[in-house]
Parts: sequence; C-alpha cells; structure tokens
Amino acid sequence: MPIKKENYYLIKRHFYRILGFRCGICGKYGDENGKYIDENGNIQIMEFDHIIPNGIPRHDVSRSKREWDWFKSYEENNLQLACKICNIKKSDKI
Repeated sequence: MPIKKENYYLIKRHFYRILGFRCGICGKYGDENGKYIDENGNIQIMEFDHIIPNGIPRHDVSRSKREWDWFKSYEENNLQLACKICNIKKSDKI
C-alpha cells in the first residue's frame, strides 16, 4: 500500500532533524524542510545521500520503498544529507 504524501513529508522532516539539517560533506545548513539557499540565491532542497552507494536509481523506487531504505541505511550508518552541489560532485567521482 502506498504511503500518503503528507506522511512521506513527515518522515522526510524526521530524517532532516536526526541528520542535523546540514550537508554531511560541506556542512551547509538547511531548514526543517531541508531547504537552503545555494550560491546563486536559489532555493534548493537537501538530498538524502548514501555514504556508500546502494546502486538503486531513485526514479526506480516508490516512495514507500525509498522510506524503508532511509530507515535501513540510517541504522547501518550509511545515510547523510547532501546539498545538491556536493551530491553531484560525489556522484561524478563514482
């Protein structure tokens, strides 16, 4: 059964809070909804990043499976927040 959209956002905010509202790579802070201002003055949203990639493309996963993966990855100390720039730079190295 799919997760309701409002519950999905509650879970996202929970993870923003427990992960400290900041990019695990550069330390940039976001708000309680994961929003931050980038270098160009644009509003961006922190992304959930697997420290060790799990190899599953985001577009191939439903919201409920994605949330399950966040919980599992957090338990394994394999989840951090990343700003858009850091996440792109990290992806380019892999």
